[in-house]
Amino acid sequence: MFRKPFALFICLLLYSTSSFALMNVSGMLIGADRMLRKGKEKKIILEGNVQIFIEDQMLSCDKAIIDLKKKMIKGVGHVVIKNKITYSEAEEIRYNYEKGIGTLRKGYVQSGQVVFQGEKVTKTGKNTYVVQKGSYSACITCPPDWSFSGKKIEAEIGGYAWIDYPILKIMDVPVFILPKIVVPLKSGRQTGFLPPVIDHSSFGGTAISESFFWALSRNKDLTFKLKNYEKRGLKGGIEYRYVLTPESSGIFRGFLMRDRAFAEGNNANGSERGYMSYAHTYWLPNDYIQNTQLYYISDLRYLRDFPDELGNLHGDPALDNRFTLSHNTERSHISFDVSYYRNLLKADPLDNNDDAVHRFPEVQYSFKEMKLGQTNFYASFDLNYVKFARSFSFDKVVNFSDPQNKSISTVKGAFNPNEDLIRTGQRIIIEPQISYPINLQKKVDIVPSLTYNETHYRFDPSAPSYPDYSQAAIRRYLQLDVVSRTVFSRIFEPRKKRGVVYSYKHEIIPEVSYSVRPFIQRPNHVFFGDYDNQPYSRHLEPISDKDFRSQDNDGNGRLDDVIQFDYKDRLFNKNQVEFALSNQVIRKKQIGSQRWYKKIFLYRISQSYDFNALKREPSYPWSTLNSLMEIRMDTFETYTTAYYYPYAGVTNTSSRVRFKNDKGDYIDLIYSQNFLVGSDNEYEFDKRTEYWGTGVGYSGRYFNLSGSLNYSAVTYKVESWSTFLKLKPPGNCWGLEFSFRQVIGGDLNIKFNFNFQFGGV
Repeated sequence: MFRKPFALFICLLLYSTSSFALMNVSGMLIGADRMLRKGKEKKIILEGNVQIFIEDQMLSCDKAIIDLKKKMIKGVGHVVIKNKITYSEAEEIRYNYEKGIGTLRKGYVQSGQVVFQGEKVTKTGKNTYVVQKGSYSACITCPPDWSFSGKKIEAEIGGYAWIDYPILKIMDVPVFILPKIVVPLKSGRQTGFLPPVIDHSSFGGTAISESFFWALSRNKDLTFKLKNYEKRGLKGGIEYRYVLTPESSGIFRGFLMRDRAFAEGNNANGSERGYMSYAHTYWLPNDYIQNTQLYYISDLRYLRDFPDELGNLHGDPALDNRFTLSHNTERSHISFDVSYYRNLLKADPLDNNDDAVHRFPEVQYSFKEMKLGQTNFYASFDLNYVKFARSFSFDKVVNFSDPQNKSISTVKGAFNPNEDLIRTGQRIIIEPQISYPINLQKKVDIVPSLTYNETHYRFDPSAPSYPDYSQAAIRRYLQLDVVSRTVFSRIFEPRKKRGVVYSYKHEIIPEVSYSVRPFIQRPNHVFFGDYDNQPYSRHLEPISDKDFRSQDNDGNGRLDDVIQFDYKDRLFNKNQVEFALSNQVIRKKQIGSQRWYKKIFLYRISQSYDFNALKREPSYPWSTLNSLMEIRMDTFETYTTAYYYPYAGVTNTSSRVRFKNDKGDYIDLIYSQNFLVGSDNEYEFDKRTEYWGTGVGYSGRYFNLSGSLNYSAVTYKVESWSTFLKLKPPGNCWGLEFSFRQVIGGDLNIKFNFNFQFGGV
């Protein structure tokens, strides 16, 4: 951008070192090697190194004639005109400096990365142009990688370019012709067609999709999508997005089609398939937050056939439709939550959802620890209420006496509390806690705490024929915890490297805690399993078939494990001591007065000893040995967990290692192995899950490449794989995107996308 003072300085500098002459005429600052002024004709003839400054524009050429009467400038030879928005070159120019309009012969205009040129370029306004027999491109290569040549181009910088009868050329080779197109010349969101996308799948065949983007306003947009599958048919879709405030926004997506390749039931000509998703976050007055997440799918195979459309939910056990209203303060939290689950663990894709159990509703209230008056006592409180609901309240069990052949009956009858499973009801948990922190010599922290838990149940199934069965149950327990910890630390001397000062703090944190439940009141109810003789370390183990096919091993009339509402219904005896050791390194990075802190290394190992287990035969007092290692360096990351079962002699482990650089290139290595270990410390080796995974990512000058692969060490097969390739030819004006993705047993999907950069977004 040229301003008058700067221009005057340049001209004076040139004048002082050559025969360059300059003058100020009619608000213009003009200069040249030779000047001739014709007073009668009111013309000025400039020759050699001509430079004319008009407000924020500069025009230069070999020779120019300024007609002061007509307010016109005629320039020839190496014509250049530029301002802060555009740069133009031509062989000849005729320019009305008062109106700011003119004509370039055999010239071009460039704004940012957009270039249009032609035999005749007419400047019709401050930022508008008309090009005759010209071309348009957003490539700065020569020749451009792609361009549209047209009979006429009407362009507005910061707006659009309308091209009549455009011919698309790739490397100057004609490809196709259209009657007319509109391309953007601005960087903001704008209405228009998006580039088409081509993909291929084994079940759907080749598919072509086209989208129309509608910028409704600064905070709202709408996208219409059409996708035609070779084998499936035509699919229509819509996406609506909006932003109310920086914290409040929402998005709606939906697709609908008649799928010829999905002929389930009696629909030989195909079935209607589709999905809908909606999500929003609203920050309401008085610090209330409302979140909504809704899903609808026409069938259970939809997630497998179209894994990209719903955010890679394929493989999840259920779709969680949720409405949450919450309010947080510095001391308290309250939330109202409704969850409707869509069960995905079914073989029949058109099966109903009657067996899913929903949280309808759940209410949570808690306040954080706060000091009681002037004492050193601290108190906290938690309350949780849930209603578990569905259309029928229990599962009818057949073959109850044969644990290996138990199954759920589809025929509903009268509830038998001695065999059937209760699945619906209400539960409220009240849990106050009081603690008293102690610090010994500013070296050891000891925190004793006392927690009281009372849980009330109201079960939906009724059984008048069984007088021993009750629809209500109450359980209570008191828990005492004593946690002690200390810290050994050392700060290493700062080291300076390339102007950056690094400091490190090493901490070793040993912890010992003791927890006991001196008072437990359990109801003798069919809903609760027999956890009296089971180790507390199993309280978070996942539910398996053993919970459904449980037996009464100790002959006390209660099943060892039963399916309950969730993990909170399990009540174990607890009398254990836990040992933990943490080893961590914190790095401080300082540049000038700015500082950044980062935990670059953490290793934690813990194990508990159960005193109640000493009373059992056989005795297994030691819990799993749990370890966590996390390293987060600039070029290396790893996150590894391991759980060693000392009496079973196996380890459940999960590990991810990543090597990376500042450009974003990375290599991932993933390993996972899990055994399902029972309460008797037995497991089946063939039923373990074990897989290896790898991922790579490379970001280069002309292409980006990424991919992943998961391999099962149990089935000796590749479970899933994906590859993404983006080609970026020179000029930064277009690109090709290829993606390949498959979950074994699902559809192989190949996608191709051709992206133009029109000088906008």
